[in-house]
Amino acid sequence: MRMQMIATSLSILLASSGSTRAQENAEQPTGGPDVDSAVYEVLEQADQAIKNLKSISYNAFFEGTGSVAIWRPSTKGHVLLARTTGKSPDVRVTCVSRSTRGLEGTVRNYDGVIRRNKVKVLNHEKREVITGSHGLRAMGPAFDLIIREFNHPEPFQEEMQASVAILEGRAYVGDELCDVVSIDHHSGAHRRWYFSVQDHLPRRMIRMRFVNDVPGALVLTLTNVEVDVELASDAFRPENPEGYAQKRASPSQGLNTMYLAPEPKRDGGKRKPQE
Repeated sequence: MRMQMIATSLSILLASSGSTRAQENAEQPTGGPDVDSAVYEVLEQADQAIKNLKSISYNAFFEGTGSVAIWRPSTKGHVLLARTTGKSPDVRVTCVSRSTRGLEGTVRNYDGVIRRNKVKVLNHEKREVITGSHGLRAMGPAFDLIIREFNHPEPFQEEMQASVAILEGRAYVGDELCDVVSIDHHSGAHRRWYFSVQDHLPRRMIRMRFVNDVPGALVLTLTNVEVDVELASDAFRPENPEGYAQKRASPSQGLNTMYLAPEPKRDGGKRKPQE
């Protein structure tokens, strides 16, 4: 019953958005739930595909829908990640973020890098360079474009141990045909994954959120995915633009997660989502 309620909420949320990308999100998978063995086969293929990665490059679009749309800015950009299991990955995110708050909204331009557990963020809006070893949140909206499972030693073990896992069928994300898996974690968190049937890597991740019992969703869509790309020597070493102020990331901007892999958290309750 809970899965049906969440699935219905997702369909309404994604179908009601007016953007082209949201209309893509509204595509519903064909077919019905499959047996557990088929779900685990899809998850195991995705798990192994990520473990085989050396590096990955992709374009990404992140947006909030429904009740969370006003709280989370939409962000689009490019991500380059070198898989370095056992420590923080090397990641570079170049993005533009647009907030829906206010009449005009706010546009922010970031170039964020995580390298050897240290962070460097070029905030082009404020003309600042922020550095530190405990400042992942200083990356701001750029952090929303990272699929943290890409650097986890066991990317989808939590999904394989979830309380409910349903293979819903297949749907297209752009031109990419995907297996669609809905996950209910023991914690109460719900996700829907879209895995390419060609390379088994994620093309979309949807996370349900509730604000004052009103459903919403955080949607991350990947396109132009390339694996094991050649990395330039300066790929994760952006130069400081002339005239930018130098700042250190504060402890409050820290995020204690070695692999950048998320712990599912309960989404219910009457509270505003975290930025």
